[in-house]
Amino acid sequence: MKSALAANAIGKAASASLTIGAAGAIGVAGIVIPLRMAGVLQPPDARAETPADIAPADPAHGAIQTGLKELIESAGALIAAHDERGLPAHAVFWRADTHDLGVVNADEVFILAHHRLLETIVAYAWEGEERGARIESGRLFSDALFAAWRREPSVQATVVGAGVPDMRLAWRAQDGGDGELTVRLIWGHASADDSDERLGAEERASAFTAHVPALRRVR
Repeated sequence: MKSALAANAIGKAASASLTIGAAGAIGVAGIVIPLRMAGVLQPPDARAETPADIAPADPAHGAIQTGLKELIESAGALIAAHDERGLPAHAVFWRADTHDLGVVNADEVFILAHHRLLETIVAYAWEGEERGARIESGRLFSDALFAAWRREPSVQATVVGAGVPDMRLAWRAQDGGDGELTVRLIWGHASADDSDERLGAEERASAFTAHVPALRRVR
């Protein structure tokens, strides 16, 4: 059965040959794939240059933050990070290039999003039995993808963080295709009589920086 995402956001796959450019990436079908994801180049150990993570005071929150960082760094590439007003903060990831080399298919994508009303962080991932179709690059980098992705019947939502009133994203690209995604979290109070109930947002904040390759669009 053809999915809603396939009908609305996916075009015909364009045939293209892979070429390695001077930027240290592989170009195909309107996107630039980091060599790390293509299996051509191993990532540099850039963690020594990463600012120290700010751990939350609550160990339970710390476990959630560690899990989020591991989830992000398990991705093959970051496609886009959106942190604009009026939209849930969310990041789109390419899990792995499992089929149709150099083409981003729906079953290879997951989105990590924050919902302020529910104070949760949710991972939206393809769980359908069938392979997903290609997502054309214009739609892939658009902030409209998230709304369509949530409506896709084969996409399942999994809560990966709770009690998080706010999440902010900042992306900084680096040479060679890698980059840093900094995630800043504001934690809620565990209960009304918590000893830290009078703490402000800054005192309840934590942050971490994850290294992940960048998927760039060829314009």
